[in-house]
Amino acid sequence: MAGALLMDIKSAFNNVSRSHLCRRITTLGIDPDLVRRTESFMQDRRMRLEMDGKSGEECTIESGISHVSPVSPTLFAV
Repeated sequence: MAGALLMDIKSAFNNVSRSHLCRRITTLGIDPDLVRRTESFMQDRRMRLEMDGKSGEECTIESGISHVSPVSPTLFAV
């Protein structure tokens, strides 16, 4: 018998709350400097949508983790 569990986490990174993640890693006993770096990593993020050659206004993102960072899967798992 064989089994497999697969998860599509592509859009899950968008829903990570900065405050919840920082509280969680603090309760896990992670070094306070690393907690501050994680919080800084998730602050001041901005985005702009582009469709059919037209750009929308830039806006601030309050939640989510970068999809391109190698640390993102680990932060999501926490």
